[in-house]
Amino acid sequence: MVSYAQTPDFSQSHTNYIYTNPAFAGITNCPHAYTSYRTRYASIDGGYASNFISFDMYVSQLKSDIGFYFIHDIQNSIYYSTLFQGIYAKEFQIRKKLFFKTALSFGVVQTKIQTKNLVFSDMLNPFSEDLEQTNEVFFDEKSLFGTVEPAFLLYSDNFFAGVTAKHIQSVFGKNHSKNYPLEPVILLYAGTEFSTTKAFTKKYLIVMYPYVHVTISPLVSYTQIGMIAQKGRIQFGGGYRQNLPVDAESFEVFVGFFEKKFKFAYNCDVSINSYIKNNFNSHEVSLSYNFDCITKRKKYEAVKAPLF
Repeated sequence: MVSYAQTPDFSQSHTNYIYTNPAFAGITNCPHAYTSYRTRYASIDGGYASNFISFDMYVSQLKSDIGFYFIHDIQNSIYYSTLFQGIYAKEFQIRKKLFFKTALSFGVVQTKIQTKNLVFSDMLNPFSEDLEQTNEVFFDEKSLFGTVEPAFLLYSDNFFAGVTAKHIQSVFGKNHSKNYPLEPVILLYAGTEFSTTKAFTKKYLIVMYPYVHVTISPLVSYTQIGMIAQKGRIQFGGGYRQNLPVDAESFEVFVGFFEKKFKFAYNCDVSINSYIKNNFNSHEVSLSYNFDCITKRKKYEAVKAPLF
């Protein structure tokens, strides 16, 4: 029997930019830390939960950006995966305010199956409510794999567009389904910004951040489009996610609060065609913090986006 697992995804792609595209590493110049927690189908016993931590910064000695991210994902209290990846990114200036970044992320992922939470047919007794001991024989309950993720990013002071390929090495391996349980995933992400008025009337200024996020994989593909509005220290907005090719899935409602150095955000996904009675079944919270700069790179301006 062959089993597959999809890579965890996060609705807050506009805040969790390191996971969306590792080439964003160091884009704020100063050291930056981010953490989030996402739960899905909490009404189901076990549910699905994802924990994420990332850190990135610019290193003047290397004239490059480095970072890492860590994910611990639990699927229905049965399938556990833990991933750690390091990031190296390099920036190139094309024009005065136009930059191109390339990044390579590499690391390890450990997968584990909790066989004690599985139920097999030989455990069922029609004359008793108790489960009997199974005669199934299990192999490779815990496995360790390497992973590689190249990424590219083009940005200026008011737009960005990028692409990344997760678990790309599984494409080149023979019979990879038996050796690597995570399928390759292509992520496309782009966004821009515009405001409702000029800076001299800053009191009434509202900045809009539209974005689009496309995920393509053999198991699940979807498109997510959204708009984040910022007024003062408050951000609010939402998005619409549709499974490809035609199956609509959910709306996203987002609210965030930020100061100079930290930002807190929350979003709820509202399912449209869920088979579960509770349509408000996905929740995600995040917290990011910008540390004081050690050394800043000399550049005209970083990309403006709701993630910064």
